[in-house]
Amino acid sequence: MALGANVVAAGTSSADTWRGSGFDRNCARGNGSWDHLRSGMCLRAGDHISTPIIFGSSGPGGMVATQEGYRADYQPDGNFVISHWKTWIPPEVGGPPNFTKLAKLIMQCAVGGDCGEGDTVVDVLWSSGTSGRSAGAAVMQGDGNFVVYDDDGRPVWNSGTHACRDRYVWARMQQDGNFVLYKGHAAGEGADKWRAVWSTKGGRTGEPC
Repeated sequence: MALGANVVAAGTSSADTWRGSGFDRNCARGNGSWDHLRSGMCLRAGDHISTPIIFGSSGPGGMVATQEGYRADYQPDGNFVISHWKTWIPPEVGGPPNFTKLAKLIMQCAVGGDCGEGDTVVDVLWSSGTSGRSAGAAVMQGDGNFVVYDDDGRPVWNSGTHACRDRYVWARMQQDGNFVLYKGHAAGEGADKWRAVWSTKGGRTGEPC
């Protein structure tokens, strides 16, 4: 499933940030076990961040084990994609669910793309609409902008939040399926002062930078 999104020029400052900071080959990489990107971090082709896995069980006539979560992937085709996946497996005959088998199915789908029907369902919730371009990096920049670059260092999509450069901005893959950019708070203010400036569910918010 492919979802479109408008391509917005990132501007000179964003391109200069890419070329002048080492992001092009030496960015601080994200980690698949994390759910956030701090300023200066990026995802290269094939990298992802994800929410903590939710475990559950249900089903008539016996327990059915499930695992599900949300992922932000920078794909090798140049597209930045937010998706929801859920995998389930019925109990073995006469016994509980085989969690080893369940974990194998998760990895086959999430890493190898082998998502057998009835095993794993993956729903694409949002994308940057930049597939078909050479993959460079998806970068959480120090100027507050989240930018997708091709392999030549050209910006092909951005969040439009570069005006937040005077506020620390970070990105989080939330457990409600929303990928959100938050601006930081001033020294001495509490954590409740973090404010969303952009999200995949609503775009640029009305919160000033």
